[in-house]
Amino acid sequence: MRCVLSLMLFWLSLANADSVKLLNDSPYELTAIVQGANGMEIGQQTMQPGEQAEWVDDKPLQLDVPYDASVSLTPYTVVWKCPYQGIFSICINVSPGSQVAATTCPGMHYCIPKPKKENAGASSYNDCK
Repeated sequence: MRCVLSLMLFWLSLANADSVKLLNDSPYELTAIVQGANGMEIGQQTMQPGEQAEWVDDKPLQLDVPYDASVSLTPYTVVWKCPYQGIFSICINVSPGSQVAATTCPGMHYCIPKPKKENAGASSYNDCK
């Protein structure tokens, strides 16, 4: 009987956890940042091109203010951030259980490449003049 009760409590805890399915369908490595409706960052994950993941909010939330509608975490905002600089796209009003693909969110859909460092020991053409 204890085993059945433990199993039921486990499944109930999973049912109470909010989740968002993330899909990096871009050609860039991106970091998906999940924000609550109050603007607080509540999770992030770096994803390779074509990678899928599921962000799950299964941790108890510790707020320094009494709970009311002004501190609600849903709907979420998912920010797709480029590895070097800039924002690839942003999806707002994301419901728990939704799937969010990087290219379906509004944004510039482009990442600025990181500048290549010049070799400090190599001389350039201008040094030879």
